[in-house]
Amino acid sequence: MTARSSWLLGAILLVAAVASSGCFGDTGTAAEDTAPGKRQGTTNRVAPPPVDQAEAERNLTRAQTKWHVHDLWGNQDILTLLEGDVVLPLNADAVGPNGFRSGRVEFTFPHGTLVPPEAGHLEVLVLFEAATGLPFTGLNLSYRDAGSENFTNLGPLDPASPVRIPVDFFSADVPHAGATAWGFVLEATPDARGMALANGTARVTITAHRAREVFLDPPHGSAFRGASIVPLLPDLPLLLSGAKLAEGKYLVERDGAAQVQPALASLAPRNGSIVPEGAKSVLVRVAWTGSAVAPFAVTYEEPNSPSAGTLTVLEEGADYRLFGLEVTPEMVDSPYAFRSVWRFHLHLEGPAGPVPKLPVTVTAWAAAVPPGDAAALIGNM
Repeated sequence: MTARSSWLLGAILLVAAVASSGCFGDTGTAAEDTAPGKRQGTTNRVAPPPVDQAEAERNLTRAQTKWHVHDLWGNQDILTLLEGDVVLPLNADAVGPNGFRSGRVEFTFPHGTLVPPEAGHLEVLVLFEAATGLPFTGLNLSYRDAGSENFTNLGPLDPASPVRIPVDFFSADVPHAGATAWGFVLEATPDARGMALANGTARVTITAHRAREVFLDPPHGSAFRGASIVPLLPDLPLLLSGAKLAEGKYLVERDGAAQVQPALASLAPRNGSIVPEGAKSVLVRVAWTGSAVAPFAVTYEEPNSPSAGTLTVLEEGADYRLFGLEVTPEMVDSPYAFRSVWRFHLHLEGPAGPVPKLPVTVTAWAAAVPPGDAAALIGNM
């Protein structure tokens, strides 16, 4: 059972009981410890004291300890979530055995715009104007809702009528989210030859249509639950290869085709892991095998505030680097989220050139202490 389904079941069982009192405490076990063993050279470090759970609970706001509502509708039955232009660029997104493709773009809703859980469906209308003098093979629309990891392809679009996307409680965004977890892809539809061309400007309008009354949302406690650090990514093994191009881009193989990407690899926290309220730092460790390798760099994106940038190197050795970032309250994920909206991107320092096959292991954590103290805590695990 997912965290979101557990939340819904709990809401059904408890809503009658809270009608008069409106308050529940938050109990639970300590977060699962999936961190690896100690690294060499860290045995003399002293870990900072753990978070005082009682003090953490005393600092919770009323919204965190009481049942409450998040009404995004404002007495409306239809919300316009997006109305604007989306440009499909003129570039080669992929060249491979399946033909040539040009014209693909990912987009989402503006910051602070969410798909409410009371919505029954979305309607998407795409009006496309191809660039002058360029061929056009058609458009596909795909979407990923807040409860899914992968995109669902809706197939070729009819430019004269909107597409309907069903929405239920589990596919909607969660309360307190600073950014939506929904994503969309517009891309060229391939023809019989395998050619896919769509370059120009799409006018996209997405509306949410209400089907249910506003939900009553349960309270939420501290995600750290007495710990000072919680895992975001386990020891994730990757085999990196490709080439570093000019202007910090990379040529990598994906789905049988060579693609140009802004990073050598892009990673998200595992399902069920978020950067929770109370986090003061995020740390990422990249460990590799092999010699004469240009050092790694790690950048991040989080649409909650939003912000993006480069993580600072906190410590390094012959085969690893530990990176850290100070986290402010605006950067944390929703306490109801099952999936974080944070993303981490791996880069290689140094000049452009080929990247030989390189095994790496990536681990990430969120901590309730500053980056330096969190580094010491990780070193003693």
